[in-house]
Amino acid sequence: MIRVRTDADPRTLLDLAKQAEHAAGRTGSGHDARPLDVDILYFGDAVVSDAELAIPHPRRLERPFVRIPLAEVCGSDADPATGRPIATEISVRAHDEEGIRLVAGPEWAES
Repeated sequence: MIRVRTDADPRTLLDLAKQAEHAAGRTGSGHDARPLDVDILYFGDAVVSDAELAIPHPRRLERPFVRIPLAEVCGSDADPATGRPIATEISVRAHDEEGIRLVAGPEWAES
């Protein structure tokens, strides 16, 4: 999981993400191995909902491998869909999540 700053708008960022996925070998088939899978979970306080893009990502809170790092990276930020802190929206059960482990804490982003 990464957090970035960009001057791009959400749709341009989606296009760039799709280009990166394709360059890494993703075919776009629902059955490919997904050598790279880029999802835009949040885009500041933007709320976007159309056929090609949904922000916040509708399944952002469903998977432990997303929830746990999301809480670490931007847990104190407000979820634009609810206005509550993202950490409040997340049920972080790090000890209960088999196979999920913190490799480096948020301090790495400070450098």
